Amino acid sequence: MIIKKISDDKLKITLDSNDLKENNIDVHSFLRNSPETQDFFWDVMQEAEKKYGFNIDESMIRVDARVSDTGIFTLTVTKSTKDFLPFDKIDNSQKKPEFKATRKIVSDTNGKYVYRFNSIDDLLKYASISEEQIESSLFVLDKKFYIVSNKHVPLLSEYSSIMQNADNTLAKLQEYGKLVYKTKAIEAIQKSL
Repeated sequence: MIIKKISDDKLKITLDSNDLKENNIDVHSFLRNSPETQDFFWDVMQEAEKKYGFNIDESMIRVDARVSDTGIFTLTVTKSTKDFLPFDKIDNSQKKPEFKATRKIVSDTNGKYVYRFNSIDDLLKYASISEEQIESSLFVLDKKFYIVSNKHVPLLSEYSSIMQNADNTLAKLQEYGKLVYKTKAIEAIQKSL
């Protein structure tokens, strides 16, 4: 399990099937919003509060859940204090608020995944620890670095942002971006380290 604070009001939690098994949760109960899933979620939120000071007591939250083709779950927790009553002001008989998780497969029609790195440092960090050989291209556009791959790589998304509309992003990169490596981009970067 990886917990990463993206901003003061956003948290990213990445889980694999082993994380779920360790907590006696299967995919179906995770997506059904079972009591075990809710308990696990609140345990993770307590850990996030201890680690990052990410406190949701006075906030409404939205949880976006995604699962990749490889079974990696990504939960994005966004909190808001605007225009909402705090949880402790709502009479909920001391129950923890429920959250809903919906399943969304991260993929698109042509099977391409586009990852945006905000800096060369993030790209180099990923390349220095990656052991997975993937077919990939590297583009540069507006001082951002883009890896285009034919498969979803969970570790890649830890150092970058996966672009939701890969087809449009790829078309924009091909028209306006600079192609640095047409194939085996990650391998080429690793060789230069």
